[in-house]
Amino acid sequence: MPGQNAQQLLEQISDWGSMTTIIIHGGSVFEF
Repeated sequence: MPGQNAQQLLEQISDWGSMTTIIIHGGSVFEF
């Protein structure tokens, strides 16, 4: 996997991943 793609993916995940996981886990803080 190209490093540039990984960088973009990580940035996208950090943008919406945290909110999505919090919603899925019912308010529990599961950040990865």
